[in-house]
Amino acid sequence: MTAAVDIYPVVWKLHTLGYSLIPSGGGDTGKAPRVPWARYQDQQPTDTELHTWQDSLRPKLWGIVTGKVVVFDCDTAEAAKLFEAAGLKPHVRTPRGGSHFYFASPGFPVKTVAGLLPGVDSRGNGGFVNVVGSNGPGAYVLEIMPTPDNLYAWDQLPLAAAEALKAKPKATAEAAEPVGGLIPETRRNHTLLSLAGTMRKRGMTQAAIEAALLETNRQQCRPPLTEDEVRKVAASGSRYTPDATAFCCGNVALPGVEQAWDQWLYTRDNNSPPDASFDTERNKSATESAKKAASSEKSATKAPPLIKRVSEWTRDQKGWFSYVDMDRELGIRSDSEKSNRRLIMSRLRVAGEIEQHPKDSRLFRHVDTAVRPIDFKRAGSRTPLDLRWPFGIERMFKCYPGNVIVIAGAPDAGKTAFLLNFVYKNMRDFAIFYQSSEMGETELASRLELFDGTGLEEWTFTAEERSSDFPDVIRPEAVNIIDFLEVSGEFYIVGEWIRQIHEKLRGGIAIIALQKNPGASLGRGGSFGLEKPRLYLNMDAGKVAVRKCKNWVNPEKNPNGLELDFKLMAGCRFTTTRDWHHPEAGQ
Repeated sequence: MTAAVDIYPVVWKLHTLGYSLIPSGGGDTGKAPRVPWARYQDQQPTDTELHTWQDSLRPKLWGIVTGKVVVFDCDTAEAAKLFEAAGLKPHVRTPRGGSHFYFASPGFPVKTVAGLLPGVDSRGNGGFVNVVGSNGPGAYVLEIMPTPDNLYAWDQLPLAAAEALKAKPKATAEAAEPVGGLIPETRRNHTLLSLAGTMRKRGMTQAAIEAALLETNRQQCRPPLTEDEVRKVAASGSRYTPDATAFCCGNVALPGVEQAWDQWLYTRDNNSPPDASFDTERNKSATESAKKAASSEKSATKAPPLIKRVSEWTRDQKGWFSYVDMDRELGIRSDSEKSNRRLIMSRLRVAGEIEQHPKDSRLFRHVDTAVRPIDFKRAGSRTPLDLRWPFGIERMFKCYPGNVIVIAGAPDAGKTAFLLNFVYKNMRDFAIFYQSSEMGETELASRLELFDGTGLEEWTFTAEERSSDFPDVIRPEAVNIIDFLEVSGEFYIVGEWIRQIHEKLRGGIAIIALQKNPGASLGRGGSFGLEKPRLYLNMDAGKVAVRKCKNWVNPEKNPNGLELDFKLMAGCRFTTTRDWHHPEAGQ
């Protein structure tokens, strides 16, 4: 399969999101559009145009016309630190180690500027940026799909980039001199300190200031200062109090919030108000500002309401949540409250009480450190469940209460037949709940009638329709069969869903069917789905393979890697044509 065929589903997904996708890979650099694209700045290519380009050009690289989305292109890892210091993660990694950060349009034209900052270009109105595929130097890796929910808000843009955009007189696609030109030796410290003070006043964190100064020093100072000297300048400039009315970016506090946070942590962890010695000189100097930042935070002997509300709200959440969810439920509306909320969340993250989503920096979840003790000394006889499986799997795998089993199968490989055969073999001895995302009652009845000698009234399991949120309906003490766990986009979340299902189990088990591509070694979710299952099987047409097996029946016979060949007859009967064997050994 060619690279062009591989990437076209991603191209089509981006097209359905409303982007203007253009075939790329032309020009001397291998990064230029291969078709005239000016008119697509104002209109999206049609479905037919996209398919025609794919069929006629077979492009290995595609790009997006910017404007509706604004992309900041960082050529180097050093340049990307300005954005990463603000808590942002790149949507795309470029072949030469660069990064692309995608922002939602702010509602006004944004300039396309080469050399906006040292190592940073902006791609706004009239711009074009490659997004997926490869050229000579390598691949453009799409790490975060730029769906509307995954675009960064304009108020998350690092201040240095926002200020540079304001300073540019017009959009340009030509290379530009670094902002401010070269900085001579006699002006290095003064200029960098002035920049640091300006950035701090406008609300930038010390980490963001340091990243910006290091890049400015590298690109513009002649000769450059040492990195230690630049960090000292950044630390010195960061001592100033941010202007609470200025543009706010990143985790920036309004005056007095740090005092309120310390007060809240002290009260929460000690279950009592602090004594007089807690009110240090720093806290005394911040008292009036704290009153202005939040009028309800006047008392030094009780937890400030916003901090308490945010902390307790996060603990009550199950799964991932966003600032939008929090602001809506807690009634956070004003700019000052949102700035305070952002700092509180930053402190909770540092304290390990919340974590940020690995792919979407707008999402968070509460870190639940509660554990369920495993009293192995009272485990009893440790007898595995007396389950019977298709293909005699019980000969090599011992299934215990609480186990998760995954069946990853290509389309029409026999996943459902496998699961129904399991039901047929065990329904008289175990309570079985079969969750189907595809079959209604008529189709299921037709499948069950294929089993010879068993009328519909003799099937004693419970069948239910379900296509999502499977952890909510897991029966902890029963056999739970999920046919199948649907995954359409963010495959990495498969591991999280399986983990949630596993946590609901006690004396029961869960058998989960996943879709996989023909010939692939793993199902949707890849290695993310391997952690919790004790048995992971791959099914292709006429073949089943053991991808992972724990709890071996014979400790000296490792079943991992074994394969079995079969025929599926009449939609329900498996006939083994070659028993379990190691394919490389031919036996």
